[in-house]
Amino acid sequence: MSEPDQPIDRAIVLIAHGTRDELGPIELDSLTSAVARRLPRSTVVLGYLSLIEPTAGDAIDQAVDSGATVVDVVPLLLTDASHARDDVPELIAEAVQRHPSVAIEARAPIGHDLGLEMLALERLRAAGADRTPLILLGRGGSNATANQHFVDRVERLGKELRSAARPAFAAIAQPTLHASVEHHISRGATRIAFFGWLMAHGQLITQARDTLHFLGSVAEIEIVDVGYFLSDVEAVAALITGPIAPAT
Repeated sequence: MSEPDQPIDRAIVLIAHGTRDELGPIELDSLTSAVARRLPRSTVVLGYLSLIEPTAGDAIDQAVDSGATVVDVVPLLLTDASHARDDVPELIAEAVQRHPSVAIEARAPIGHDLGLEMLALERLRAAGADRTPLILLGRGGSNATANQHFVDRVERLGKELRSAARPAFAAIAQPTLHASVEHHISRGATRIAFFGWLMAHGQLITQARDTLHFLGSVAEIEIVDVGYFLSDVEAVAALITGPIAPAT
């Protein structure tokens, strides 16, 4: 075992989307603390790709300044869209140039982890969503492959729950949340389960909940709001730290 005063030589850097929402950063700070509790001999820091400080690059620098010689970058990204495909590799390349003696590597985006589907499945089952019409809301974008991967996940979860499952996208891609709710209502649904395939609270969750409240009230149907991933911080922390053995 390490001596108590042995320098910490490994760091975990969590990389998140930026947001102007007030609750999202609080949840992400809570996640960072939860990961740190699970890895007491590692430095754990959080950085953002846009809008909020510290930036992702600054977070990596902070990890190196703590004495880390190994930096494990964990993108809290749910798709292979531009952030994961372009921004993270560029971020890592720039960090390696700044710190050539440090091993800096990025894991695949957390959205690749099938454990995320299991987490969503457990949450939906706990909310009584089996055999209930279901909508999963994704961010959406111009990357057709990333959108299709999300649709495939929705289909898998629907089969597991024996539910009529529909995807919905918050931006660019189709169908919209309004269209998916109307789809279920047109087929006689009186109860619809909703899960946001989004990491933290933000404008997209707020807008989705407003839409669901309005449509549910007009159609007199029950909306079962199961939340989003960081509605359960500890479960996401367990998923992140699962592949990492605590430093000794």
